[in-house]
Amino acid sequence: MERLGERAMRIAEDLGVDYWISLDEGMEFPWEALKALGGDGLLSTMVPRKLGGLEMGVMGLSATIEDFAAAGPGLGAYLLLSNSIIASLLAEVGSKSQKEELLPSIIDGSSIVCLGLAEAASGSDALSISTRAERKSDIYVLKGTKDYVNNSEKSLFIIVVARTTPIEDVKKRSQGLTLFIVDPELPGVKHEPHEKLGMRYYTTNKVILDDVRVPEENVIGEVDKGWQYLTYMFNADRIATAAMLVGASKYLLDLATDYAKNRVVFGKPIGSNQAIQHRIAEVYLRTVEARLMTYKAAEIYDAGRSAVIEATSAYTEAAEAAWEAAEAAVQIFSAQAYLKHVDVERHWRDIRLYRFAPLSRELALSIIAEYGLGLPRSY
Repeated sequence: MERLGERAMRIAEDLGVDYWISLDEGMEFPWEALKALGGDGLLSTMVPRKLGGLEMGVMGLSATIEDFAAAGPGLGAYLLLSNSIIASLLAEVGSKSQKEELLPSIIDGSSIVCLGLAEAASGSDALSISTRAERKSDIYVLKGTKDYVNNSEKSLFIIVVARTTPIEDVKKRSQGLTLFIVDPELPGVKHEPHEKLGMRYYTTNKVILDDVRVPEENVIGEVDKGWQYLTYMFNADRIATAAMLVGASKYLLDLATDYAKNRVVFGKPIGSNQAIQHRIAEVYLRTVEARLMTYKAAEIYDAGRSAVIEATSAYTEAAEAAWEAAEAAVQIFSAQAYLKHVDVERHWRDIRLYRFAPLSRELALSIIAEYGLGLPRSY
């Protein structure tokens, strides 16, 4: 795993921190980073060897994304996560033709891909989505609006989650959902970008699907069983996201520590003051704890066991650790933190997102209470 991390770190160091600052400022996608990662095989950590991957599971992805994020990209490392998780889904349940046609460009870094699940009205209640897919002969007609879809207009395809059986006709709300591969340039697909506070290397769009015609061969897995495929993705996604947040926290911790050692006020380094030392030490402890939880969750997941509690816990703690690191760095750098070239404010803006999306701390705690502690369901 260390070799993967070293390779990822080398790519990040070659790109340099100014690369990410520039992309954030210009709101440009990091194609160069994606192609470098793909060229080194690092987008295929969760893909079987027989399909051209490294077959190193979510543990391999976590090692890769943590060290990549820690070397400067921070949450710009999201591109590594999105391609890797979707590649693993296709490798697991995609058809032979889907694997042959789509996997190569996802794992070599020549294409980006995305998921269209969330809707403005449903929010965290994903099972209440209103997007519908109606079968007509050998095609499906999709109608609805997805929101918060990253990079949809530049993606090779969007995995759109739509209801194929009305919710009133299924025994469980998790039944009746289907995953579709949708070309973002199909007639009837419209992308409306949002202006954002952070994560500006990636566009985030509202995607309107107005009677979009999709061939039946674009269904991923079985019709009506999409939710079980998504839950397979969710735990891996939470673990890898936790690793990315740990990496971002480590980067900020290093920045703050170095600054505290070298910034002299009243004749001595500010790092000699206990108020500063304790703040940094607390971040260090929180980051180490989150990292240990992340790799325990990865171990359980790769062993084929349920990792719902561990993945959710790791994600929640890593998000808090990263936020504490960002807040501490801003306070320690003080006025310097407001300057773009110092590269603290970029991370502060990016990290805030992960305390409420893709999983809010409040919902995470409810999941832990229900599945980990056996308390009554509260949502």
